[in-house]
Amino acid sequence: MPLKIYTESNSSSRKVVKWLNDHDVEFIEVRLKTDVLTKQEMKGLLSFTDNGLSDLLKRTTQVNFDDLPLSLAIDRLIADPQPLKSPILFDGKKLRIGFHEDEIRCFIPRQQRLLTRIG
Repeated sequence: MPLKIYTESNSSSRKVVKWLNDHDVEFIEVRLKTDVLTKQEMKGLLSFTDNGLSDLLKRTTQVNFDDLPLSLAIDRLIADPQPLKSPILFDGKKLRIGFHEDEIRCFIPRQQRLLTRIG
């Protein structure tokens, strides 16, 4: 699965896009405001969290998703992804939320990381 980044128009999202481009990492950008998330994508993201929805939601979220059945919470987030943190980086094996340069280095292919160390 290719690296997907779920972004909004905020500084962290812009930084992660720039960082990935600067490091020649291929990715697919999904804009949370204009592109539609699928249930499969949401379930994939959730399966890699430690604390479920709370890992993906902004602290300032007005809706209490804890009281909702998971399927309804997913449907609401698909309809209005505004409560989701961004950027979210996911490649089917690793999930990272936010722009933390040390953490997102894991998305640079191993061979490329080795060449960077040598060169």
